[in-house]
Order: sequence, then C-alpha cells, then structure tokens
Amino acid sequence: MPPEQERELRSQMLDSLISERLLTQYAEEGGLHLSESQIDQLIVNLPEFQDQDGKFSRELFRNRLSSAGFTPLAFRDQLRADMKRRQLQQGLAVSEFSLESEERRLAALQRQTRSFRHHALTVDDLESRPEASEEELQAYYEAHADDYQRPEQVKLAYVVLDREQMAEQADVSEQDLRDAWNAEAAEADRRVSHIMVRFGDQRTRQEAEARLEEVRQRLADGASFADLAAEYSDDTSTSDEGGDLGVISRGFFGEAFDEAAFSLGEGQVSDIVETDNGLHLIKVTELDRPSFEESRDRLARQVARKQVSTAFDDRAQRLIDESFAAEDLQSVAEELNLERKTTDWVSRQNVSGVLAEPGVMRQAFTRMCSRRASTARSSSSTRIAAWCCACSTTVKPRPCRSRKCARRWSRPFRRRRLAKRWRTRRTG
Repeated sequence: MPPEQERELRSQMLDSLISERLLTQYAEEGGLHLSESQIDQLIVNLPEFQDQDGKFSRELFRNRLSSAGFTPLAFRDQLRADMKRRQLQQGLAVSEFSLESEERRLAALQRQTRSFRHHALTVDDLESRPEASEEELQAYYEAHADDYQRPEQVKLAYVVLDREQMAEQADVSEQDLRDAWNAEAAEADRRVSHIMVRFGDQRTRQEAEARLEEVRQRLADGASFADLAAEYSDDTSTSDEGGDLGVISRGFFGEAFDEAAFSLGEGQVSDIVETDNGLHLIKVTELDRPSFEESRDRLARQVARKQVSTAFDDRAQRLIDESFAAEDLQSVAEELNLERKTTDWVSRQNVSGVLAEPGVMRQAFTRMCSRRASTARSSSSTRIAAWCCACSTTVKPRPCRSRKCARRWSRPFRRRRLAKRWRTRRTG
C-alpha cells in the first residue's frame, strides 16, 4: 500500500475510533441502559446465530464468535456498547430541531447536478501515435523542466553494527531456554471457564457472594466445575458448556478478570472476582501455548538478543564516539572489527536496508557528513536499538540538477499530443 493511502487509512480509522469513544462516553453519561434480558433477546434474534428453521443455535453462536475472535462475554459487552451508541444516534436523528443553515445546505445538496464529458478509445486510436520533432521535444522539455530533475546524490562509506549479527554469535544454554519458556507461562493464552453470578436487579451483592461461596464449598467437596456452572451461572451463553469461555489473551475481560485468570496454573480455581458484569469464579482448564521444542528456535533468538543487549549498547556508543573523532571510517572499522562498506551514487529515495532509515539519510546529506564521519541510530519498539550506523561521504556530493533533453522523454509529449487530437475530434 502506498504511504499516502496508508496515512489516509490510519487517519480515517483514528477518526472512527474517536467518534465511537465519544458516543460511548456520552451514552454512559446520559444514563442509557440495557438490561441483561434485553441483551439476551437481541442475541437470540440476530439472524447470524439462527439455524435454517430460524431458531437460535447455541452451537452456531459459539462457532461464529470463535471465528471472529470473540468470547461470549466479550461479545455481550460489545453488543451492549453498540446498542447504546445506536440509541443515542437514533435519538439525535429523529430530533425535529434543525438550524436554517443546515436546511439550506441540505436543499443545495439535493438540487446539485453534475455534467461531464467522455470519449471511448478504440484500438485504432491507440495504434495511431503522433511523432514529435526535435524542436517540439525541446519546447516541451523546457516547459516541464521541473519534471526532469536529477535528485541530489552522494557516495557513502558506512559501517554498521547489527544487533542481530551479535545475537547469532551468543552462547545460549539449554537451561537458559528452559528458564525463558517457564517465564512465558504466566503470560501464555489460556482456556478458561467461569461461573458468573450477577447482582443488582434480582439480588444484592451480598446474596451473589453467598451464592458463589456455596459453589466454592461444593467444589471443595469434589463437585464438577462444569456441573456447577450449569446449575449456578447466570451467563446463559456458556452455562450449558460448563462455563467455557474459550482461549483468552490479556485484555479480553478487563484488568480484574485478567489479574485472576493469569495468576492461575492449569486446573486451578480463583477466589471470587468482581467485574462490571458481576461476580465470577474462574478456572484455567488449559494453557494454550506451543511445546518447548516448538518454541526452541524463537526462545533462542529472544534469549540471545537479551544476552547481547549490554554489549551492543557499549559497542554502539564506542562506534558513535570513534566516528565523531576519526577523520575517516577505515580506522573506526578496524578499531571495532567491523566492515567498511561503500555505495555508488545514491539519493534519498533509491537506498535500501540500513541506509533507507531516515536518520541515516538525514545525516548523509548534511554538511558535517561531507567533512567527516557522522552517526545515525534507529530505535525499535524496545529500549535497545536494532543497529548503529556510521557514515561519511567519499566524494563531494552531487547537487540536484536538470537532466539533458533526450528522445526518451518524448513519451509524455506524445500522450499529450494524442489527447489533444482526441479532444479536437470530439469537439469538432
């Protein structure tokens, strides 16, 4: 995707998220409310969750949510928020109040008309290409000289310190890999079940808590969590499935739920947890993560990067210091046991790899870089940079200038001449 389109898409998405958040906030401040029974009725009536007979299918409901990355509880929260925003928008839309300026703009829009011209091209039109004389080409070139500029260019010498190359040489032991794998268990996705008891309209918080204490006692006596979920849970979308919420990641159900779920080992049950939906007992039924052998290569790269982080920072600082003090990069490369590389003529646009980073090109086209070595460093999402690069120009930079007029520039001229012929034929 071109950068311009990506920026436009990001801007549209940001505007949409801001509007959605403001509507949600306004709806909450306005006291808009949907009961649990209303949410249940909405879900049952959604055609996406109905079978061929038009009846609600619990299996279809769970499958559709799973494929979309939702859990039943998360979907209910999303549906509740959507319906609140819809209520607010409908209330504003049916308002009889409008400004005169709004009415004038609406009337003007409804009365707008459009006129346009069109012309169909045939195969003969495309095969008939007008030729241009040297004088016409020269005149066209001079009139459009800005289109034929050669950009400013430099020849560079550079030295790169690459963190990934250092990591490849790190010595990672089997115990290091095991320790890293065990540390990931606390953050691994996990399959959880829950028993939820609501309070508010039908029972007080104390009554809900007493109900879950009764569940905890029965669990201690050996009862099945799944059977108790079917008997006690107010989450009708999961109770028949033993309270199964599927595989979750951090952030699915909010901070309190995550804090409990991700502190449990496989098979463990939490204390009573309170969320906006009610009180919960949570059980981790399975840790969803690859085996140690499947994770070995990834863990080896991760541990190696961590091991070389300090050494990389030290060498990067040395590279920066040495490159500023040195008259050329050859001595810097020898001092740090790195390779000095060179380029042909390059502009800001026709480079790749490390040289394509904005920091490097910004330094490469400064006066300081033309006199002596300078450095640029790229920051990643972590504290440690991915690389450190020092560069200097090897010859005097070549400034921006016009290219010579040549026969190869005649193509845009022919296109314009052909377009003019078609316009003349159409209007004549």
